[in-house]
Amino acid sequence: MADLPIAAIDRLIRKAGAERVSEDAAEELSKILSEVAMDISKQAIELAQHAKRKTVTSEDIKLATKTMQWFFMKKYCDLHSHTYYSDGCHSPEYLIKECKEKKINCLSITDHDCIEVYSDKKIFDYAKKHSVELIHGVEINCLGSEILGYYFDLTYDPLLKIISDNFSGANDVNIQKIYWLKDNGFDISLEDVEKHTGPNKKIMGTHIGMELKNKGYAESLQDAFVNIIKKIKVNYHPKRITTKKTILEIINGGGVAVLPHPWLLPRNVKEDIESYLYKLQEQGLSGVETIGPHDPTEEPFIKKVKDVAKKIDLIETGGSDFHGYSLFPENKIGEFKLDYSVLDQLKNRKSYLWFLTKFKTAFSTWGIVNLFVSKT
Repeated sequence: MADLPIAAIDRLIRKAGAERVSEDAAEELSKILSEVAMDISKQAIELAQHAKRKTVTSEDIKLATKTMQWFFMKKYCDLHSHTYYSDGCHSPEYLIKECKEKKINCLSITDHDCIEVYSDKKIFDYAKKHSVELIHGVEINCLGSEILGYYFDLTYDPLLKIISDNFSGANDVNIQKIYWLKDNGFDISLEDVEKHTGPNKKIMGTHIGMELKNKGYAESLQDAFVNIIKKIKVNYHPKRITTKKTILEIINGGGVAVLPHPWLLPRNVKEDIESYLYKLQEQGLSGVETIGPHDPTEEPFIKKVKDVAKKIDLIETGGSDFHGYSLFPENKIGEFKLDYSVLDQLKNRKSYLWFLTKFKTAFSTWGIVNLFVSKT
């Protein structure tokens, strides 16, 4: 798409009152206006086609502009994504730039059992510079499911221990799987797999799958997981924490907990999803994903999840579950977006849970003190 002439944009900015205009400023505005003009043109063409006309009229442009004005006022967020700190392909900076490009105003990076992306506070400054609000989050592997956590205290030790133990345990198991593959005739080594990892060298099943695909043992990542990785037998199995304990520590750390991609749950759990969501809600779950990449055949199930969420007051969230276009091409930033108002719902629930936690602590202390007084 050709940008608008820089000279014309320069004159426009000067006409608005600027004494000097840098070349990159004019180029940036040219790019933005070109994108807006293209979006309006596409909308106007749809209006003309709907009216069974080949000619786009000024009225089509006016009506399309009004429609697009409403569109550009809306803000969107993506609350599920991964970087190369877990099993994604890209840096956090890449994801932030993708969000800006795809008009996503808020992003949460939710790496698997890992919050290293937030260890350098400069990443928040980088996001702000690119007009993207960055919400810290994590995806924690639990017994029977995974749980997303948002807004928790990044220094809260009990939650950090859960994340760290999971991180180490998964890494140890995957190293054993690599040795099992090598012992069973696969031309694969730890060094081969580490080439696919990020700065922290954490090894995940995805990295093993990538190397199996590279070596020609599997046609795709899914093929590698289903037909090879899931059949590997290892002696060490790290103890997984329960969803109840995980949710509790997310709340105690000042955060909110969300169930990710329920359409990927085991079949027996999906068959009684209402009871499962009730159980998690009683444990303190605040939300459930209803937006994300999924097979079209899952639509009836997702509708049921939506119905249950409304019934028991779970916040509907979601995101792209972005890992990288070369890994999961369907998990695209910009295609699985949430209305920005979801953030307000999560923040309100966070405040409520924080108050409830403090109240319970105070009540418990008050009760013990009064019990002691009554006995003396």
